[in-house]
Order: sequence, then structure tokens, then C-alpha cells
Amino acid sequence: MISKILTGSALTLVVTGRAEPFVISRDHKLFDDILVAANAKDEKTLLGLIDIASKVNTFSAGKVKIIDGEVYVGDEIVNSLIADRILELINMGQDFTFMAKFLENLMLNPSYQSRQELYLFLENGNMPITDDGRFLAFKWVRDDYRDCHSGTFDNSVGKICKMERKKVDDNRQNTCSSGLHVCTHAYTQFGARLMMVAVNPKDVVSVPYDYDNAKMRVSEYEVLYEVNPDEYTKFQNGFAVQA
Repeated sequence: MISKILTGSALTLVVTGRAEPFVISRDHKLFDDILVAANAKDEKTLLGLIDIASKVNTFSAGKVKIIDGEVYVGDEIVNSLIADRILELINMGQDFTFMAKFLENLMLNPSYQSRQELYLFLENGNMPITDDGRFLAFKWVRDDYRDCHSGTFDNSVGKICKMERKKVDDNRQNTCSSGLHVCTHAYTQFGARLMMVAVNPKDVVSVPYDYDNAKMRVSEYEVLYEVNPDEYTKFQNGFAVQA
């Protein structure tokens, strides 16, 4: 049996089999679904939604907290595809700590615009997130592992390439400009060798607009391993979510 009280701010439910009443605010992301299930007297669906809502309300990892179905880093609410992905993982009962670390790193990026542009890059390329909260990207280099533009950066496996952030062009209207460049699988082959690199989201600077969000300028990345260019096409089907 389902009993409910709907007020201007919340819905209170008493469901057979649950010792305590359940209260959900109108601004909770699951409010509409729960109300529909309650009105339909669909007890099985309702209990499942209540269980999800309860878990989402109580989860936290590091500085990332979930309050009433919203994702916070510290006291700041985050509305983005990253926040949606965290909630999705929680709802599926999967580990979300790697995404929480990514979000913490992202919020260290001093540029609001850079954070928004990163979402475009990740969404376009389906690039995976690593356990330490970085994301993977590709880097085309010369046969001697030097960068294709200046030939001054060594991109051998294990190298960390970096430059001062202030020297990286943060204007996405400038398509070819100063900065360390990485890309998704959608970017055209540009060099002799292809490297897989890891980028901390705090080091993202700009995503040029006219490459369909497949290219990015950053201030630092770590070279992880070399990818066989002949196998490049296999990545065009997308990565798994977690590396």
C-alpha cells in the first residue's frame, strides 16, 4: 500500500515494507518519476526509485558530494555532462570515484570557458577517464618523437611535456596557434607516429572551433605509450568509459 502527502515543496511517501516515511523535494531530479510511480500505485518501480534517490542523496567522494540529486564540488553546484555521468554511475550501482577525481581536477582549472570547452572535446571524442582523474587523448608526432610544429618537445614514452599556461592561446577562434596540441580519434593523421597521452583537466586551455571539437590546446600532458597508426581506426568506434 502507498500513502502520500504532496505539498508545495515536497512529496512524503509511506510504503508498505518501509519502516520510515520517505520525503523527496520537488527540485530533486527523480521527483517526477517518483510521483508518477506513486500515482500509478506501482510499488515495485516506486521502491526502486526510492532506493536510488536515497543512495544519490548520501554518496560522496573527496570534495564531491551528492545532495538532493545534485552534484557539488565543495559548496559549488555542477551542472554538466560529467555531473550527469556521476549520477548515472551511482544509479547503476557502479564505482564513480574516478569521475569524482576528474571533476575535482576540472574545478581546479582557473578558466570557466576552458571547462566548458573540455565538455565539447570529451563528448565529441568519447575519450576515457583514468583512475587518477585525467583523460586520454592522442598526439601525432614526427618519426623522432618530436612535436610536428616546433620539433622541440620530446614525446617519447614517459615524457611530460609542458609550457606556461599564459603562453597557450585561450581563444578558440584561433585555430592554429601557440600551445601543446592533443586530439581525438576524429582528427586527421598529422604525423609519422601516434602517441597516447594523459591530460589533467586543470591544464586544458582551448578547443579550436573549426575542427569539430576534435583538437585541443593544453599546457601539459604525459606521454603514456605509442599507438600503431594502422590500428587507429579501431579507436574510431569509441573507448570504454574508464581506462
